[in-house]
Amino acid sequence: KRVLSVALNHARKYHFIETNAARDTLTKFGKGDKTPDPYTPEQVRALLERVAGTEWEMPVVLAGMYGLRMSEIIGLRTTNIDLEKMQFGVVEQMPFKVPPGTKIITEMAPTKSNDRILPITEEALPYFLRQFDLIARQKALTEAGGGVYYDNKLFIAKPDGSPQRRDRMSANFGQLIRHLEMPHIRFHDLRHTAATNMHQLTGD
Repeated sequence: KRVLSVALNHARKYHFIETNAARDTLTKFGKGDKTPDPYTPEQVRALLERVAGTEWEMPVVLAGMYGLRMSEIIGLRTTNIDLEKMQFGVVEQMPFKVPPGTKIITEMAPTKSNDRILPITEEALPYFLRQFDLIARQKALTEAGGGVYYDNKLFIAKPDGSPQRRDRMSANFGQLIRHLEMPHIRFHDLRHTAATNMHQLTGD
C-alpha cells in the first residue's frame, strides 16, 4: 500500500490523476499487517526497567511518555533542554535521510507538527539527568582514547556524538523487543502509548 501510495502521489503531482485513492483506503492483508496494540502503563514501566542504564532508556522515555517521533528524538539538541525551567522544546527534527557515516549535522528539518514546549516532570527528570551524565562520560572516554568527539549538541547520539539514523534505530528497536521477549511493538507505536497513557504514567 505504501509503494502504491507513493506512485499515485507522483501521478497526482503531474496531473495524470486528481486524487490519491490509496491514501484514503484502509487495507488489511492478514494478521501480519495488524497494528500492534499500544503498551499499557505497566508494560511501559517493564520496558523502562529492562532498558535502564542502556542507550534505549531515554528514547523510550521520550517516545513512551512524551509521544515524540523517532526523528524528533534523535534531533533533540541539548541546547533546547532547560533543566532550570524544567522544560524542553521540540522545535526541529533529524532530516529524513542521513547518509551512512555522517559525523556532522549542519542543518535540521522542521517538525511535522507545530513547535512545542514540554514539561520535564518529576518522574522524567532522573532520566534526563542520567542522559546528560552519559553524554559527558562518552565525550570524556572518546577523547581519552584519542578519538574525535563530534559535538553536534545532540541529546541522543552515537558514543562519538555523531547522529543516529532513524531507520537503523527503528530496526534495532525491533531486535531489542524480540531479545527482551516482550510483546511485538514498533518504536512508532510507543507514541500511541503516550497519547493514551501519559496521565497514568505521570500519576496525574
